[in-house]
Amino acid sequence: ARKPGLSMLLQPIGPELAEVIGLKEDCARVAFVFPGGASEKAGILAGDILSRFNDDTVRCRQETDLSHFMAKVRRLQPGETVECGLLRNGRELKVKMTLEADDPDRENLKSYEDKEFEFKLREMTRKERILEKIPADVVGIRVEEVKGSGWASLAHVAVGDILLAIDGAPTGDVETAKGIMQAAVKNKTRRIVFQVRRGVHTLFAQVEPAWDVKQSEGVIGH
Repeated sequence: ARKPGLSMLLQPIGPELAEVIGLKEDCARVAFVFPGGASEKAGILAGDILSRFNDDTVRCRQETDLSHFMAKVRRLQPGETVECGLLRNGRELKVKMTLEADDPDRENLKSYEDKEFEFKLREMTRKERILEKIPADVVGIRVEEVKGSGWASLAHVAVGDILLAIDGAPTGDVETAKGIMQAAVKNKTRRIVFQVRRGVHTLFAQVEPAWDVKQSEGVIGH
């Protein structure tokens, strides 16, 4: 089952920053609120200081403190209502938030590792699409890993690319990409063309696999 999240990004506030912004104790600053999420629905704004969560004081001096705090959040259940204590422009506020299921953890995302081309693909989360400002009409999957000297690497496919299509066939999900790649291996396709989005640019990367030549440096060949 998916764990709950807060639909916001938090920044730890150590003693020095707390002194600068006039806080008496360490808290967490709301750095970003995801549109349409639980935090926005509760009325939380970027720039708010999260000082309390239910009956507990939020003390986050460093990133490890944030990890411990989020572990506490994830022990709750989606649908539970929590109370958040905030500081906004020097005023104390209390808001109620109904927790919602968070995006899956990275290890739970659907993925596919192609042993022949030596790269790994995975589905993208809603949060990363928002943070990277990926337009809604850009449909694809994330290149998670590319091994050096593999065929995907020789095609100049890079980690972080969004794979949009293979040989002109859209790759809107991991299963579709897996099917196309497995067919290419089975048929020993002479040339593979990957259409990827890198930053704001769309690129075409191609490779002609040497199916009958056993390549060096660990690249699998037949």
